[in-house]
Amino acid sequence: MSVNSARAAHCSLCDDPFDVDELIDLAGYPACRSCVEKAVKQAEIDKPRFYKINEGKEIAGVLGGLADAANMERDTFRFLVVLLVIFTGIVPGLIAYFVLAFLLPVYDG
Repeated sequence: MSVNSARAAHCSLCDDPFDVDELIDLAGYPACRSCVEKAVKQAEIDKPRFYKINEGKEIAGVLGGLADAANMERDTFRFLVVLLVIFTGIVPGLIAYFVLAFLLPVYDG
């Protein structure tokens, strides 16, 4: 890539020069577009498929994390799961919840 030296910056990750107009701030460091795209892809790969959350949790964060994985509104998902547990048996539902609370990793992404 041919970059005008007066308008050039260097990526803090790969040290390649790039145009200042394409500057992307990645956690306080200047980065080129290709490095940012790689970082976003890696973050998506590192994200667990099922997880529990700390932000906005009601008890252990299990249902909020499962709602995110199902791409549903958290309160709607919680309501549906509570209905399912009531109509199928409270004890198995509670056991499943606490097993998931113990097994699922916490994700704060």
